[in-house]
Amino acid sequence: MKNLLIDKVEEFQQKYLNLLKVILKEINNHEINIRDEFLIFFNKNKMLLELYLKYYSQEEMNYFLTGFDFINVEKGEHKSFFLIDGKRIIDDTLYLDLNLLGTNSEVNKQIYIKKIKKSIENNIFLLEKYNSEILLMPIRCLNSKETFKDLSTLSNKILFQFFKKEYVTFEEYIKENLTIKDIENNLIINTKMIIFLKNEDKNDSFQKRFENYKKNIQSIGFETKNDGLIFYMAVFGFLSQAINIIEVSERYNLFPCVRNYTTIYYIALIFDSCIQTENINYIKQKNNILNTLKLFFIFQNILENSNFFNFPTEEIIKMKNQNNWWTNIMKEIELNKENSLSLNTIEKIILKKMENVLKL
Repeated sequence: MKNLLIDKVEEFQQKYLNLLKVILKEINNHEINIRDEFLIFFNKNKMLLELYLKYYSQEEMNYFLTGFDFINVEKGEHKSFFLIDGKRIIDDTLYLDLNLLGTNSEVNKQIYIKKIKKSIENNIFLLEKYNSEILLMPIRCLNSKETFKDLSTLSNKILFQFFKKEYVTFEEYIKENLTIKDIENNLIINTKMIIFLKNEDKNDSFQKRFENYKKNIQSIGFETKNDGLIFYMAVFGFLSQAINIIEVSERYNLFPCVRNYTTIYYIALIFDSCIQTENINYIKQKNNILNTLKLFFIFQNILENSNFFNFPTEEIIKMKNQNNWWTNIMKEIELNKENSLSLNTIEKIILKKMENVLKL
């Protein structure tokens, strides 16, 4: 007997693929509002996607690839995700990207359109090549307006707790933090605890790291010279993304495979910092999620940053099917979760499994 829900989800994926192909052709044609087309499509299917997630997350672990702005499929950045056994969900960022259209200058708009085109092409590639192996959906955008508001409020509260004076509103914050020097003087936490870019040198001064971040965002067309606003938008954005990932993971019983080091860092900051709120204390009780996040990131680096481990996709899938070593790692973590595995222990587990799998 066929599973009606599975059939509906497969139908949704095919319709989404067709929509992406239409949008790609029409993205520069002002006769069609691609953002509205996209939003209408997902709003129509929101209940179906939520039902799918809630139903299957009760049966077995689902994994979702998240915490990225863009996946470069040409460089094989998606490959490590396909080593995982079980149902795989890719967090589609196109939903968020399209919402940025119309909110900036014409220069910024053209930059976003270029990025959106590439994301659409990647989505088409993934859906055509791996349709039966993945579910591509904007999972972090399934939140209700109330949930978005709660996440935003919590992100604000955490950010303002970084300062000697705990601000209540953005207006209070911006009044006393116009320059990066003001911010540095007003922060109560060590400035080294705040990062802006994944490859930045923590030995550089706080101001130098911030200036490098400003150059980075200016290169993609971000237009403002207000240090206070730039700092707020950066850290608020990192915190919001981290909290959203944690919230979605808890709600749907999902294991998040986070690509971006900066995102993992801010999740760690939330877990490990002295921040005290009911929400965060509750999240800290689920601390096994942080170790599993680190686990995936370590393995991902082993796979992608070494030529030796840079296998073609077919070989990766073959290796996964033959050895099921990811499942074994997850079992070991489950057995040791009460001991809160250290990062070094996790790394040793992974390297040992890699030795067994590849017979090094």
